[in-house]
Amino acid sequence: MSIRHPQDMARFSIRRQAAGLDTEQVAAKAAGAATRQAETARATRDHDAGTELGEDPHRLAATWAAKHTQCRRVEELMATPGWEAYDPHADQAGTTREVQREQWRQQRLAAAKELRAEQRDAAHGLRTDLCPGAGPVHGLRTDLSLAAGPARRLRTATARTGRTPEQVLAQLAERVEVSPDGTLTATPFTPQTAGAPALVRRRRAGRR
Repeated sequence: MSIRHPQDMARFSIRRQAAGLDTEQVAAKAAGAATRQAETARATRDHDAGTELGEDPHRLAATWAAKHTQCRRVEELMATPGWEAYDPHADQAGTTREVQREQWRQQRLAAAKELRAEQRDAAHGLRTDLCPGAGPVHGLRTDLSLAAGPARRLRTATARTGRTPEQVLAQLAERVEVSPDGTLTATPFTPQTAGAPALVRRRRAGRR
């Protein structure tokens, strides 16, 4: 299925254009579509590049063939009892197809949005890891430049604990809590061997 498939585009167009038309008006529209289909098909066979709007003649022919098909479908529907004017909402077959197309379109858009987010994260050094027992999370790889004071304290901590700066900072990040007002706090700890990817826990409102 394609968002721009000629039949889907034609169905949407004809359902909108035929709304409120009676049987004779729908038949006239179908006849006009048949004429345009024949003209564009002939232009395609003759390799006529001078088609309207400068469109590709094959694409234009496919568009009018699809419109003719949809006009005929509505015309046949109008020939059944109970139809005085075309009502798109009462066109069950057309409505079902439109719903399916819209669902598919939304799925494609959601997938494209997710892909763009993954590409944006990758561009900023973010990746998706699996944290044991926590499901998918986002890990962070980053390079830090520390001022002399913080760097000296970090070196002291690594020397006393036998851990690397990355291990100390990762375990510090595991203990960071974010209050509702954005204040950061961390509980005292002794660095251990490297474990799961660091997580920042958000303190719930009212939690001390």
